[in-house]
Amino acid sequence: MEHDELFLQTPRLNIRHFRAEDAPQARYLAERQVMRYLEPPFDEQRIRDFIETRGLCQPPQVYALCLADGRLVGHAIFHPYPGQPGAWELGWVLSEGLWGRGIAAEASRALMSYGFAALRAERFVAQTVAENTASLAVLRKLGFKRGADEGGLCRFSLERAGWRDPLNQMVLVEHDKKRFLPLLLEADEQESMIDRYLKKGTMYALYSGDLKAVCVLRAAGDGTVEIKNLAVMPPYRGQGW
Repeated sequence: MEHDELFLQTPRLNIRHFRAEDAPQARYLAERQVMRYLEPPFDEQRIRDFIETRGLCQPPQVYALCLADGRLVGHAIFHPYPGQPGAWELGWVLSEGLWGRGIAAEASRALMSYGFAALRAERFVAQTVAENTASLAVLRKLGFKRGADEGGLCRFSLERAGWRDPLNQMVLVEHDKKRFLPLLLEADEQESMIDRYLKKGTMYALYSGDLKAVCVLRAAGDGTVEIKNLAVMPPYRGQGW
């Protein structure tokens, strides 16, 4: 997906490329509980180094997890897994204040949906320590199967054949409709025209893991409804969405 800013979108999250200026917001990497099973909490320099070496590299190994209001609250691990053709590694690190809300599972479903559909991934792999019971529970909930442990890590995998797309979720968009402007512009190049029908139209976003499509409807006044805009995310075009 060729977007400098937005990588994937879910009902509660934007998953995007890291930027160098994200470092001051990435304070979750300094939280003791967050880093409990990873490394000692990062200081400011270590945070900047992490973003530069893992988030700004090409291709990136991690992506920023942001709430809809733009706050950076964690990162997702998402990259080809070395030595296993067709395999991608999946993981997450999330600010403690958002634990227990299904954020990790929501981000993971979006990334797996994108990986299997757009990148033709054959499997996803994940790993954590046995003491990290919360992450183990999320992996099982997502359908991952535990394999042989190695090097003190519990290793999990999910094959393409075992993946089930999340149920479609049609969401009525009532606020901040312009956040979908880049996609709307792919179906209608006139931003001024989009502004006019967004004000009086009804907008829906279709999610199945991540954002698949948006549409804007407007009553024509004679009992009919006019489709003013209908746009599908580029990786999913031609797939029946």
